[in-house]
Amino acid sequence: MSSFVKRLSPKLKLNNMNKFYLLLIISFLLNSSFIGFTNIKKEFKVSYKYVRNQNLSTKKWSDWKSSKNTFIFNINPNGDIRHINPTNQIYIFRYLTKEVELSRGQPYDVIWVQASDGNICLIQYFYDDKKGLHISLDGRFEIEFAN
Repeated sequence: MSSFVKRLSPKLKLNNMNKFYLLLIISFLLNSSFIGFTNIKKEFKVSYKYVRNQNLSTKKWSDWKSSKNTFIFNINPNGDIRHINPTNQIYIFRYLTKEVELSRGQPYDVIWVQASDGNICLIQYFYDDKKGLHISLDGRFEIEFAN
């Protein structure tokens, strides 16, 4: 039995069964915090050369325009995303949840985020740079980035 539990037991008047439960709870908490710490994802950066957006009234996409945009994923333990636009303005997307989907057999991430203005956005991150990244804001705004 750990010395911590032995030192604690006279003060709390713990019997052997309660000592066992206390030790079990402490072990679980330490193990959970270790697992949470080891699940931190590595930060990575993706830059795109082109951008286009969708005209919401006609549902047609604009032509691709040259525009350097950089996205840095997993900037903190929460997995938030930083977007740096061509004028070096920085936008932070707070990570909410992620799923992996398939498009024509190719995997991509579906990431739900909260923009700094509070709006919930859907980011589709394709592992293929040519397909790039797609951001959708509740059908009110659609934009794509690619190389």
